[in-house]
Amino acid sequence: MTAFPLDRQRNARFLFSSDRQICREAFVYANDITKSRLYRARKLVSNESFGNLQHGLAGAKGTSALKKPQIEGVLRFLVEYGSLHGLPVPTVQGTGTGLPNVYLPTKLAKVELWEGYEERMVDLGQAVKQQSFYNIWDKYVRHLKIRRAHTDMCKVCDKLISRIYHGPRDDAAKQAAKAHWEVHLEHAAQQRAQYREKVLMSKLQYKNLDPETKKFSTIDGRK
Repeated sequence: MTAFPLDRQRNARFLFSSDRQICREAFVYANDITKSRLYRARKLVSNESFGNLQHGLAGAKGTSALKKPQIEGVLRFLVEYGSLHGLPVPTVQGTGTGLPNVYLPTKLAKVELWEGYEERMVDLGQAVKQQSFYNIWDKYVRHLKIRRAHTDMCKVCDKLISRIYHGPRDDAAKQAAKAHWEVHLEHAAQQRAQYREKVLMSKLQYKNLDPETKKFSTIDGRK
């Protein structure tokens, strides 16, 4: 039989038969394999373990893949929980989902939501593990967040935002809350600007003071 590849035709032809030997270089070249592959095959033949190659995970059944109903169950729980207990902000935030951020109460912890989800889904037999619950949350519902304790949102903001987003669309109280919200934001911006201006003036005055006139006060033994 001819073993020379058609795209490498030269003035040579290799014949293979049980009663004829050829050199190693010719065998490797004719079969278009590497020497290491030839050595591995020779070792398998000598050990009488030559056979078809199999993947290391052949016959194993996957157990970590989540089913679509399980993912949908997590998403349904998170969306419903956010709609009941969440407090969205009045503007669209720069999230990967393009949805406005929804903030849950500060006192909540992620593990509490997972426990509530597990309690609901355990009877259906579709509950996922705790880490899988967090992974789905982070991947698909990133706009649902637990508000941090050091947020600068005041009580007035909380109250007005709740009225704006949870009130009827054409409610007069909702429109009044929007107007109050705009006035509140403008007032807060003015106060912030005045504060920064006072701080800059204080720094400038302190910088221009004569070193002889500067005084340092001590509080609890520290300057």
